[in-house]
Amino acid sequence: MEESIQSKMARRAGFTLIEIIIAISIVGIMAAVAIPSVTRHINEAKLTAARDLVSVVNTAVATATSRMKKLPTTQEGWTELLTGGEDPLIDNGPDGLIDPWQNELHFEIVKKHKVLIRCAGPDGEYNTEDDILNFEPKTK
Repeated sequence: MEESIQSKMARRAGFTLIEIIIAISIVGIMAAVAIPSVTRHINEAKLTAARDLVSVVNTAVATATSRMKKLPTTQEGWTELLTGGEDPLIDNGPDGLIDPWQNELHFEIVKKHKVLIRCAGPDGEYNTEDDILNFEPKTK
């Protein structure tokens, strides 16, 4: 009995297991190549955003120090000074003092009117090598 062409095509309508495995393998290889590159670019973007944040906050601190005779000595005082009041220097409230890794910026008065702004950096720990600062303090 001779099979018709239509019945042969009807049996061949799906994909074989080998074809599916090859397609999945190709997609997996493409993902393995792309993911490290995307991750690297995301990390570079976070570093750039953190540097920009420190720079913007540094400008706001300079403005605040020129307006005031006495500077805040606590973290809460800096947050209130920069984000509170009727005319805040940082528009998006206390969240404006959060770095891309969800850590607060730290403030430290190192001279009479010199304020060190410290971003924890990628490791999330303060006073480590990867911290992002508005200036390099002189070590004694």
